[in-house]
Parts: sequence; C-alpha cells; structure tokens
Amino acid sequence: MLQRSSTAQRAAALVQSTIDASGLAKPVHQDVRFTRADIPGQNTLLVRAWVQAPSPDPAIGERLAATLRERLRASFDVTPLVDVTVLAE
Repeated sequence: MLQRSSTAQRAAALVQSTIDASGLAKPVHQDVRFTRADIPGQNTLLVRAWVQAPSPDPAIGERLAATLRERLRASFDVTPLVDVTVLAE
C-alpha cells in the first residue's frame, strides 16, 4: 500500500508539472489515486484535474487529458483514467 501511495504522489507531481508546462491552462486542483477495485491486468490510476483557462474550451481539457495519459503510461506501470475540467477565468 505504501508503494502505491508513493507512486500516486509522484504521479500527482507529474500531473502538476505537465499542466504547468503545457501553457494551455493553470492548475487549480488535482486528485490522483489508485482504485481499490481489482481489475485483472490493470493497475488503475484515477486522475481528476481542474484547470483555469481564459475560456472553458473543451479542446483544452481533451489535449491535456491525452498528454497526461501518455506521460503517466510512460512513467509508471499504470492504466490512467484521466478527466480534466476546464474552468473559465
């Protein structure tokens, strides 16, 4: 359990830095955690992020979610399920 907690913390830091580096939006809040359910063949990581942008363009959330999924898969042995909510300024 401690290993999953540590991985979730490192994944949260990756989410934060990825959003910061994107230039698309500013991070507001994030929730990164492993599911309790056992899905065979999956190490499911739930990622929910809220970001602030000049307009609530859904394309921003979609681009960020795709980038986050790619970076999380490449960095950790996880199946990331990512949801990004774009909040307008």
